[in-house]
Amino acid sequence: MLDFFYEGIFKIIHLIGYETWLSDKPILKFFYGGLAYIIPVFEIGISILVAIPKYRKTALYIIILSQMIFITWILKIFPFTHLVFNPFHSYFIPPRWFYKIIFSLIVAWLALVALYPLAKMELQTYRTK
Repeated sequence: MLDFFYEGIFKIIHLIGYETWLSDKPILKFFYGGLAYIIPVFEIGISILVAIPKYRKTALYIIILSQMIFITWILKIFPFTHLVFNPFHSYFIPPRWFYKIIFSLIVAWLALVALYPLAKMELQTYRTK
């Protein structure tokens, strides 16, 4: 989940621009001050939790949930901001919300696939007890 770490660092480096971008979004404009700090710290924290075996399962569930919330937000807000893409994601040229939805779905599916071996190991451990 290096993507979360990269995005979090990228947003912290460009914090003033990111905060300005958040302040222009419907609904988010009421919370942009706190979100400008919470979102990057959350992304970096999740990437660290994935690296710690004890918290990996929880982190993967949080990744799936956060990606689904993000996709839902895009689909609900998209009609109001169809021309304003998130400039703090440098993977997409030309940037489109549709690409971000697809990328988020891929990340969520990868997290879901990563949960399978963890569940299998837990089941084997449970059976041997």
